[in-house]
Amino acid sequence: MLVPKRDEVLQALHCCFQELTAKWQEVRELVPKRDEILQAEMVRQQNNERLREQFAAKANAVGQWLESRLDKVLMCVCI
Repeated sequence: MLVPKRDEVLQALHCCFQELTAKWQEVRELVPKRDEILQAEMVRQQNNERLREQFAAKANAVGQWLESRLDKVLMCVCI
C-alpha cells in the first residue's frame, strides 16, 4: 500500500479548501438575490390578495342585487 506524501496531502487539502471557499462565495452572492426574489414574490402575493378581496366585495354586492331582482321577477311571474 502506498502512503501519500505529505506534500500530496497538503495539496489535496488546499484544493478542497479552494473549492469550498469558491462555493461559499457563490452562496454569499446568491443569498441576497434569493432574498430579493422572495421579497418581490411577497409583494406580488399581497397584491393578489388585495385584488381578491376587492373582487369578492364587488361580487357579493352584485350577488345581492341579482338576488333581489330575481325575487322581484319571480313575484311578478307568480302573480
